[in-house]
Parts: sequence; structure tokens; C-alpha cells
Amino acid sequence: MNAQELIAHYDSVLAVNEWILCNHIAWTVVEPIDGLHSVQQIGDALSGVHDFHLEEVHVKEGMEDDEESPRIFLDFYEGGYFFFDTYDITGTQERLASLLGESSFIWGIRWEAGAVQHRLFYSADGQVQMSTTNVLRDPKLDETTALAENIAAVRSAWWSTPGRYQDSALLALISLTSGALLSSDWLNSTQNALVTENLRGSA
Repeated sequence: MNAQELIAHYDSVLAVNEWILCNHIAWTVVEPIDGLHSVQQIGDALSGVHDFHLEEVHVKEGMEDDEESPRIFLDFYEGGYFFFDTYDITGTQERLASLLGESSFIWGIRWEAGAVQHRLFYSADGQVQMSTTNVLRDPKLDETTALAENIAAVRSAWWSTPGRYQDSALLALISLTSGALLSSDWLNSTQNALVTENLRGSA
């Protein structure tokens, strides 16, 4: 999908899943530079003591059933994998980026309950290359910024046909540059959750 199609896609996703916008939720996309990682490699990197397992959980219902569970949804796409965390109040996304950032490209967006703006970041090989709360109007994002060509494509698509949610532009940028995609079907179905105590810190 191109930038305009992605904005329209995420407008439709958020229209039926507005719970994403009012909870502590994070989406983290990882593209390994050294080849695709297995579930075992990912679990070992995150658990630290080989103490993890997968369980099948309904994404939305799982959030409502047990907000404090030490689990995070994990799925794969062509080129990498992503995490979807329905209860990120303790810096879990930052921990993911720290543990998996070396030899990886990482995109992340995090929502906070009651927050007006939501932050997107992009890192390469452990170093943050770009972060913003407004990909459409942030004056710091110029032609020298990482992902500049795709940022320009998202902006051009938005000004041509504005979306309903500004967060659709942030999500479109992640999908346009990484190839990962969130869908309503995925958000409202049973997925694999990786469970390990090592990911959660103190609130």
C-alpha cells in the first residue's frame, strides 16, 4: 500500500478500535539487520534467563481480563516481527528497544491514556534516528531527517486527502518504512503472547 492507502487503512482501524487511543498501548516493530530471529532467539533475548513461554490470548479481551500480566503480543511479518503491548506503563517499549536494538531497525509508537499527543521513534543499530509526536507538522523533520522521503510521502498524502485521525499518519509512516501492518482483524482475534517476568519494571 502507498501512503494514502495506509492512512485510509489506519483511519478505518482506529475508527473501530478507538480503545487503542485511550489506553497505555505500544506497538514496536523490529527488523533485524542480521537476518530474521526465531521465537527462541527473541524469547532468550528478552527473558535473560530462558524463562519465557507463549500463550494464545485474545488481544482486546486479554487486555480487559488481566491488565498487569507480564505478557506482550508477538507476531511476524515479512522482514521482521512486532510486539503489541496492551499495558505499557512501566517503560516496556524502551526495554524492548534496549534489548533488541543492536543490529536492528526499530520503529515504535506509544499511546498514553488521556494524552493528546503520542510519540513515534525510529532507531538503527541501537541509536535513535528520529522521534516526533506530529509527523505532519513537526518543523524538525526536514530533508536531512531519517526516513525523510517517506515522511514527505505521508505528508503529501495527508494534505491531498486528510485523514480522520492524526495517529493514522504516524502508523502509516511505520508501515510504509517497515512493511509491518496492524489490522482490525488482528486486534480483534487470538494471537500469540510472549510471557516473561523480565519485561516489566516497577510502575
